[in-house]
Amino acid sequence: MFEKIKSEIINVSPRQAERFLVLNTYPNQRPLRSGWVSELANFIREGTFLTGNIAISTICFDPSTGEQLKTRKEVMVNGQHQCNSGIVANKTFEANLETFQCNDPEDLSLLYRQFDNNKTRSLQNIVRFEAGALSLKWPAKAASLLVTAAVMKEGMERAHKNRKVELLTKYMKQGDFINQLIFTTSNGGNLKDHAHLMRGPVAQAILYTWDRSQSASLEFWMQVRDGINLKRTMPSYKLRNYLQRYTFARGQGARGISTQMASAHEMTSKCITAWNAYRRGIPTDLKYYSSKPIPKAI
Repeated sequence: MFEKIKSEIINVSPRQAERFLVLNTYPNQRPLRSGWVSELANFIREGTFLTGNIAISTICFDPSTGEQLKTRKEVMVNGQHQCNSGIVANKTFEANLETFQCNDPEDLSLLYRQFDNNKTRSLQNIVRFEAGALSLKWPAKAASLLVTAAVMKEGMERAHKNRKVELLTKYMKQGDFINQLIFTTSNGGNLKDHAHLMRGPVAQAILYTWDRSQSASLEFWMQVRDGINLKRTMPSYKLRNYLQRYTFARGQGARGISTQMASAHEMTSKCITAWNAYRRGIPTDLKYYSSKPIPKAI
């Protein structure tokens, strides 16, 4: 069993971070992720980085062979990304420095895996919290759908969740539109009847059409939503029929209908194809080309 020797709050300067990284010699340490280093460096620069955690352990064995050593040596167990980020940002950050003692490889392995024992806040968790901070009256699902769509539209799928949640403020007007369109009902309607619109790729297409014309976008998507007085040749009819038969996610699709799978790229592309045909006043068969980018909304 590992033994905790000391815990103290320290200020980690770039030079101190370099000293800690000299101890980052354990052969089974996880690979350094440059993208995460860049994100943390930005947080440190902006002053939004909270107290970090750096863990150093003394060991009396060779990490590669397990053989006993005559003298103890120090190895970094946690903090390589934080230290690299402080160096990149060239700024001092606060961290809780914990020192331990491990007497065999099993002790060190047990210690190593303790640093991810907290439940991570999901993107949905922080979106819900941010929506409350912004006094938004939308359902939590509306805020999550908006952020998902905005992330896809901005090409931020690989961004940190703290960057993604900032899109909630940027797309607040579009969020009002999505909430009105998808998450409100009238005339005794049911939100389950809107399920075919409650998907990230569809909401992404809604954002594109909103950019072109808010009034036309509302009319088009209400047709796709409700299916009232539509002719079979109308683009909105074709799209509604497609969305009720296909899903890009796991599980059953809209209203429990057995569905087929489609990629997010395909679903958004077909939504825009239908929109463009609607704007031109022509029919469409929703042709899709996987090798081509999502069509531009007109």
